[in-house]
Amino acid sequence: SQLCDRVAVMYAGRVVEVAPIRDLFADPVHPYTRALLNLSASDWADRKLLEIAGDTPDMIDVPSGCAFHPRCAIFQPSCTQIVPELAQVAEHHWVECPPGVSLRRHGVQPKAADAQVLVQTSGEG
Repeated sequence: SQLCDRVAVMYAGRVVEVAPIRDLFADPVHPYTRALLNLSASDWADRKLLEIAGDTPDMIDVPSGCAFHPRCAIFQPSCTQIVPELAQVAEHHWVECPPGVSLRRHGVQPKAADAQVLVQTSGEG
């Protein structure tokens, strides 16, 4: 946080979450942001190779609706059809994830288990 005040997380060429850096690290909303933040430094130090489960999107033929929906633990049927827009969840904190925004507005905090989208790969080390 010494280099910047705000951070934007991108997936498949779209900004999916933008917030002050301290807020984003303390309270991420988008499932992709949460998955990225669960890739801890200790995993890298232990030489574990982790990745987010599922296939990365084909940038020529991006999935319909939210591009992250094939890999998402909280997707809803509408996620396959509607390209989401950024919605405000807190002051200066915007997220492109209707299910995540809805959970946040109802006071539901995402669980660490949401990051079960992380899988260990068969990397050497």
